Amino acid sequence: MVLELSIGLLGVKKVKRIELVIQPAALDRITESAQALKLSDFDVTEVRRTPGPNGRGRQRLYRGRESVLDLVERLRVDLTVADDAATRIVHEMIENVQPESIAILRLDDAAGL
Repeated sequence: MVLELSIGLLGVKKVKRIELVIQPAALDRITESAQALKLSDFDVTEVRRTPGPNGRGRQRLYRGRESVLDLVERLRVDLTVADDAATRIVHEMIENVQPESIAILRLDDAAGL
């Protein structure tokens, strides 16, 4: 990561992980925002979610039986950032990417970074 990590007591780096769930079409906006924020390392994982209360599943024919696929494709983006930069990065991502959901997790043992 290009961001400078802050060093806490006993040399343990204080970091947070930001998890965003986005539509696949928003991946370009994530990449652009990460470059603007000088973030060079993030993970992208394909996930499936249940649709919201208004969402309907797609009907498919599988082995002669009609079934409903009620999971929608999404991407989860994981960023590990310095503790003091997390709030700024989250605000920028919300403004530029507009994720469906976002979680900020404190990582207690980040000595291996």
